[in-house]
Formats: sequence, structure tokens, C-alpha cells
Amino acid sequence: SIFIASVGGVGMAATRAGVGMVLEPSPDGSGIIIVDLNPTGPAAMSRLLMKGDKLISVDGHQVREGTTCKDLVPLITGPAGSEVTLVISRGFLGDQVEVRIRRGGGAGVPRPD
Repeated sequence: SIFIASVGGVGMAATRAGVGMVLEPSPDGSGIIIVDLNPTGPAAMSRLLMKGDKLISVDGHQVREGTTCKDLVPLITGPAGSEVTLVISRGFLGDQVEVRIRRGGGAGVPRPD
């Protein structure tokens, strides 16, 4: 698993920030899932992401078979205060939801249709 810190962190320049979530490959190898959220990080504070959500895309980049957690770090992290757009699938039916999370602080913003 890989932890993407809210601010700073291992392998991350001080000017880059994440959203405070832990990612792992799904047990069946079909993608990358969120396995934990930092309770004080932007992802948890937004209340838009949950443990078990599967990442479909990050800022328009599809998460394909063979994508690793490390591949996603430079996509999810960015300048503190900027937004990252995540498309996730959730639940038995795999309903897809697009959310925007402000890196390094602030709540997520539901994507208008």
C-alpha cells in the first residue's frame, strides 16, 4: 500500500500536497482501491470518498490494468490548495462518481452535471 499524505510526505516536495488516503491494488488485481483515509485529511473531510472505492481515473488519466499505486502519486499530488478530480466506482453495481478534492486542505466539491 502507499499513503498519499495531505501535506508533504515521503518522496513528496514540500510544495506538493496530497489528499490523505491509502491506496492498494484490489485483491482481484483489477485496479487500485482506497483502503484507508486520514481522518483529518481532505479526502475524509470531504465525505465524498470511502474505504473500498475503486479509482477509475485521476484528472482524466484512466487507471488501467497494470497501473501501480506509485504511478498515481504524481497524478494525485500537486500544489497545495489545487484540486484533483477523481472518478471512483462504488458498491455492488459499480456506480461511478466524479469528485473534486482540494489538495492539502479543504473539503471536496461535488462535480456539477
